[in-house]
Parts: sequence; structure tokens; C-alpha cells
Amino acid sequence: LAVGPIDVAVVSNYMIDLCWLLREAPALGTARRLLVLHEARSPPEGAAPAGALLHAPRTLKYGTHHSKFLLLSYRPHRGPHGEHYPGGLRVVVTTANFIPRDCSNKCQGLWWQDFPPRRAGAAGSASAAPLHGAQPSPQHVDFGEDLWTYLAEP
Repeated sequence: LAVGPIDVAVVSNYMIDLCWLLREAPALGTARRLLVLHEARSPPEGAAPAGALLHAPRTLKYGTHHSKFLLLSYRPHRGPHGEHYPGGLRVVVTTANFIPRDCSNKCQGLWWQDFPPRRAGAAGSASAAPLHGAQPSPQHVDFGEDLWTYLAEP
């Protein structure tokens, strides 16, 4: 999951075994700030920094919408061969609950995309670029703005 030193990590999933997740993705444990959104009435298993756990209660007993994602903010850094990485945001969306039986015994999907840092005052600089050979959309797409709107909704 990681391409460099994680500055801030946001993990959202209703079912989380935090000890297991940090063993499987140790870079999350090195983040300067870790925020875990979860549904459990008691905190997820595992030690987490103070203020890192945020309870997101279910609105229905079954079938409620819940996002399974990670937002990983990276600091600028040098790669193993001296290449410069400017930092940015990696968005990861998954179908799996962050528990061993879901990730070990079931087929799951994962999508991610890296977004460069926005320049101050540059509207749309984190817009998604079209895939090779695809025609660009005639309308402007600002993924950063859409993501912020989604996260701000109750």
C-alpha cells in the first residue's frame, strides 16, 4: 500500500482487526497521524494512538452503506534509487473488511490511484487524467472536490 513515508492515514471500514491490519500493512503504524473510522461499539482490537479511533454508528441493522477505503497522504521523499517523489495522496478503495477471514478466505477487489499534491490556488490540479488511448471528458472533473464533498456528507 505504501510508496513512501505516510504523513496521515485515514482508514474507514466497519469491521477492523487493528492488530492484524497493522501487522499486514506496517507502514500504517508509522504514519504521523492515524485516524480509524469503525462501527464497533467497543474500539477495534489493537493498540491505537489516542484520538485515532472514531465510532461511525450504523443507521440500519443490515444493508447499510459503509465505505471501505484508505486515504494515505505522503510526504515528499527520495526513492531507493535517489528518485524524487513529491508526495501526494493515495486513495485506496476495497471490498474487504479489514479482518483476517475476509482477506484470507474470500475473493476481494482493490482499486487505488495516486494524486499529486495540489499547488496553492490551482483549481483541478488533482483531476483524474484519462487512461492511455481514452478521450478526455468534455466536462472538468475535480476528484479532490468530489472526495471532500463525499467525506463531508453525514
